[in-house]
Amino acid sequence: MSDPRIGPWRSRPVALSGLGRHRGRVFPSGRQALTEAVRQLGLGRADRVAIPEWSSHCPISAIGMVATPVPVREAQQPAAVLVYEQWGWRQIGRIRERWPKARIIHDCVDSCSLEFSDADAQVWSLSKTLGLAGGGLLRMGGEFVEFAPNPTDANLLGLPVEMRKWFVRFLAPDLEEASGRDLDRAYAEEHLHRRANAAVFGVDSGTPGLFPLEDLSAQQRLRDRGIDAPIYHFDFARDIGRPDYRKCVAVPLHGEVTPQLLQGL
Repeated sequence: MSDPRIGPWRSRPVALSGLGRHRGRVFPSGRQALTEAVRQLGLGRADRVAIPEWSSHCPISAIGMVATPVPVREAQQPAAVLVYEQWGWRQIGRIRERWPKARIIHDCVDSCSLEFSDADAQVWSLSKTLGLAGGGLLRMGGEFVEFAPNPTDANLLGLPVEMRKWFVRFLAPDLEEASGRDLDRAYAEEHLHRRANAAVFGVDSGTPGLFPLEDLSAQQRLRDRGIDAPIYHFDFARDIGRPDYRKCVAVPLHGEVTPQLLQGL
């Protein structure tokens, strides 16, 4: 058996070409875009932001730089709610009805669509969707927000990528180049790959990046095919207010996978 070659998210970036509309609007990472969203919503340390259970350290820390993240079940009257499209799967809970006074931050980091929602803020991650070394987008009020770089941070570009994603407010050369390319076309290309792979599992709407397969024995079969599919918890209810988290094999659906590799799981 060979070592896994394909991971849960893309390791090879989508080929970028042409000129696009996002130059000057690409943040160093989705984490920094999320922090900026919280800041631009006027929230502060005294404001509680409700986040889904099982949230990773990324949204917790990104929100915590400005406001106070708390689990949804402990949030009485949160100032904002982070609605996470887990792995690109749309939430089906009635968020606005449940928290009518809260600001809604739509976490679209895994989603392969830049379409508008009625949230107060939307955030995407170009590393999660397009396999870039970083990059994030933030939309508020129907417009993509411009990124204000800190020129002095250019001296910090030698830091490891994970540290740059948190702290360096300056784009690395490869991200600066990517920001001027046609990211919309790249999203459309990845969308088609995901759609074809998702169809193997009978998914006919949306383009999630991972499929939650409850048959945990499938993990070894995927490894035999060169695919690293970790076991995670997925909210099968897709409702952060009333979640139903269960263990599953997180099967990659991104463009490095083919439908042929996924058949018969």
